[in-house]
Amino acid sequence: GQIPQLELTRVDVCEGVALGLANVDVFRSADFCTRFILAALRLGEPSRVVRAIALEADLLAVQARTRRATKLLATLEALVAEHPTPQATSVLYTTQGLVDFGCHNRWRSAHERLSEAMSLYLAHESAIDFELNTVDMFRCMALDQLGDWPELSRRLPALVEAAIRRGDRYASVIFRVVFATPWLMRDEAAEGEAQVSAAIDEWGAARDHYQLQHMFALVSRCNLALYQGDAARAQALLAAEEPQLRRSLLHLPPSNRLLLEQLRGRIQAAVATSSATSAPERKRAVAGARATARWLRRTPHPAGRVIARVVEGSAARALGDDGRCAAEWAGAEREFDGLEMAIWAASVRWQRGKLLGGGEGAALCARAEAEMAARDVARPDRLAPSIVPGLTGAG
Repeated sequence: GQIPQLELTRVDVCEGVALGLANVDVFRSADFCTRFILAALRLGEPSRVVRAIALEADLLAVQARTRRATKLLATLEALVAEHPTPQATSVLYTTQGLVDFGCHNRWRSAHERLSEAMSLYLAHESAIDFELNTVDMFRCMALDQLGDWPELSRRLPALVEAAIRRGDRYASVIFRVVFATPWLMRDEAAEGEAQVSAAIDEWGAARDHYQLQHMFALVSRCNLALYQGDAARAQALLAAEEPQLRRSLLHLPPSNRLLLEQLRGRIQAAVATSSATSAPERKRAVAGARATARWLRRTPHPAGRVIARVVEGSAARALGDDGRCAAEWAGAEREFDGLEMAIWAASVRWQRGKLLGGGEGAALCARAEAEMAARDVARPDRLAPSIVPGLTGAG
């Protein structure tokens, strides 16, 4: 028989809340996602079942829950084959893109699939602003990981301007706090810090409700501090927000934990290799970096396991074990190339060149600098040590 409108509305409200909170408050979003899935399956209305399974797969994918996400994706593909509407197909493309992004770190195919989803959404006006914002955010994240910084830096201002025009505070803030890329690329770290601070001020204070926006802003500020060669300030920024971060539980979801731990490891390595660090502090920083590297080696994210080699190599450098450092960095360089993470690969290549010295080292540095220049990086000698701590080249 016909499903009562009240029941359909109840399901749609659960979906709306789950989507609206997904990139703000992940735990309340997960609660309403579960309510949405159970209600949609109970009603059995095909379009809502498709959206429910897709949303659950999306949330699992970004947390690198690969087995469950790929199993749900197969179910989703079968459902969309039975009910091939433009909306269902665009939802499917989104999920395929997020599985590529979160589970497999296949950034290029993720960007292509998400772009196909965006085209379908726009052609059929089948998405709300939040869905479009989410697809755009992951498209930008894929570009960031690929090292296509020129395209990313062209895209971000347009997204922010469009969000401001339509009064979308969420989008105008998220696209400014997640991506420090334009400021790093142009050697404008101080301006980047001002922009991130202005954006998070618009969002609201973190005293009562520490949300994903605050976490992303913290990560960007720390990366900008590392770029400026101030590892101590990056360490202080992270330490200052750690209590709020832990109370919010935002450090627990795997993708958040990866973001925070790779940042923590790089900060610890930067402190350990800084000439301003005392011997006792260096010892603590090396121990911390190695503990972080051990955690990163166990992460389900392929990129995280490569970053573990960066951190381990930097820790070895701090201890004067240049052989171990060179081996770890050489392995990381190969694996970053395999993952198409161009900026990470060029950064570790530059640092390895500095470590090796001589003609071979100079050739590696020249290659890395050419790769970064092709991506409009103004100061490779500042960027590389901020990503791969160990040796500095900035003057």
